[in-house]
Amino acid sequence: YRIPIARVKKFGISNKAELIRALEKMYPEFQWNPKMFRNTRRKILQWKLKRLLEEIVENKSPMVSVFEDFWGLGSIAHPSGRMMELDIFVPSLNLAIEYQGPHHFRDHYLFGPTKDYKLK
Repeated sequence: YRIPIARVKKFGISNKAELIRALEKMYPEFQWNPKMFRNTRRKILQWKLKRLLEEIVENKSPMVSVFEDFWGLGSIAHPSGRMMELDIFVPSLNLAIEYQGPHHFRDHYLFGPTKDYKLK
């Protein structure tokens, strides 16, 4: 779940534990997963970039759509043939934006050593 604490401070919520308790009270029928509240800085920055891009393109053409975490039809394929998820995609402008996360700069357990990943 992506809920910046700054957005809910006006309701007296100052940390994630308080947010989870409030949501559990308001929506007891939903099974809230505390691990899903781990907002990464990357996702928050990606969301802010999407919102900014929406504001920019809406001024030019209100019918332009901006997608986040896009896997749509005919999405871009990696040279290996594997489909790629685009962080931000504006189909009508044929514009894709990829946020360069930490795995591009330091070793990550999913991608292996940085030097190997950069070679790919």
